[in-house]
Amino acid sequence: MNVRKIPIKDFHKLNYIEYRQYVTIGKAMAPNSNGMADVMQWKFGVVKEIQRMFRSEINIDAMILICQMAMSQDYDVKEAGDINEWLWYDAFGLFNHIENEIIKVLEIEKQLETEATPEQSAAGIDQYHSFDYFATLDRLCGSGIFHGMNYKQVMDTPYEICFLKMKLNKIDAEYQDNYIKIMSRRK
Repeated sequence: MNVRKIPIKDFHKLNYIEYRQYVTIGKAMAPNSNGMADVMQWKFGVVKEIQRMFRSEINIDAMILICQMAMSQDYDVKEAGDINEWLWYDAFGLFNHIENEIIKVLEIEKQLETEATPEQSAAGIDQYHSFDYFATLDRLCGSGIFHGMNYKQVMDTPYEICFLKMKLNKIDAEYQDNYIKIMSRRK
């Protein structure tokens, strides 16, 4: 295979075999942040939307869109120009970095997981899963530090702030449950 220097936008011109070969090589390339800020500084809405996109099959168009979304919030990376004009291996390096950052978010979000009680399951807590990150966004709006903020304002807040608020909400709920159990045993 003769690997060529082609812009990522020209991937559609490759035949199927070449396309698969380039994608295989691209996925194996070392991640390259190109100076992009840490994921904890990205906007909450960008992180959640990219997470949602990763749950689907990623083709070149989706890869470019994900890179554009991540780049849109970071001035230093915006200076790198339109990703459509980037050489394919540079675009894959950035995409691989973004994928690693999303994996990092998924790992830290494990701190927010709780096991549903039988009572919660019987009451239908699983129904909230159909709302994806909208349920989280809705709960963040109007509470604590987000009091008086609308959805867009919360979506534009750095992920780190939203994560800390979600973690605080989890600890508050655990505390309340434990406190109620302790007090009910005293009666």
